[in-house]
Amino acid sequence: MTSCSGAYNPAAVPPVLPRIKVCGAFFSPEDGVLLQPSISTALQTWVEFVVGGSACPRSLKGYTVAGSVEADASGCLEGFYQQECRAELFPLLPSPPRPPVPPVVQTHVCPQSTANVPYVLSTVNVSAGRDQSGANATLLCTTVLPQSCSGDFSCCSMDFAKVELIISPTCRGALRRTTLNGREVSYSWAFYDDIGLTAVKVPNLQNLVPQPGAAQLCWVLRNGPCASPSAFCNNGYCQANVFSSDNKCCPANLI
Repeated sequence: MTSCSGAYNPAAVPPVLPRIKVCGAFFSPEDGVLLQPSISTALQTWVEFVVGGSACPRSLKGYTVAGSVEADASGCLEGFYQQECRAELFPLLPSPPRPPVPPVVQTHVCPQSTANVPYVLSTVNVSAGRDQSGANATLLCTTVLPQSCSGDFSCCSMDFAKVELIISPTCRGALRRTTLNGREVSYSWAFYDDIGLTAVKVPNLQNLVPQPGAAQLCWVLRNGPCASPSAFCNNGYCQANVFSSDNKCCPANLI
């Protein structure tokens, strides 16, 4: 061996690659050709030694490792061997199916869209609390969120008069009280027998909170099998409609 270099710069022109130079002489070109099979076998052995075997390690995935023997002007011996370390292809996992959008029920003939109204209700927040007798209870609370609304739509000027929550009829007895900003407020029941629905109504809100933004409305439930949104509300989801005083607007919030 006359020289050995580990320099590596594939971006150079021509590329600078690690190189070992070995010089020797054969009795005749024919004798040199007899060594050709050994050169080819040696190249494979050298490349697999660098790679770590016939199977590439993860660190070399996506690379190609090659070895070559370059002859001088006489061209008596030469060889080339490369091993491709293909990048692993992992199949894309299908996205989980989206949960179905629950159907919105309607108890009054009025627009139920929440797109062009001044207020919407937040997702229900569940927390521990106490009922009017001091017993442990579960609170289902929602917050009134103001939103921008174009004046071109009639419901943009609606007031915040009543909230009606559709519930499971079997959980009616679990309701202990309702509160607005932590203070107890009255409620009443509505029975829509023709469509098989029961609702708890919190009325007179336009007088209690003329500016309802950020107001918090809570339903206080007795601890037990009905003390969760999926159990207390109708068919496992909570639909709360906000009504205007004239019942001409009733946006339905899935909370």
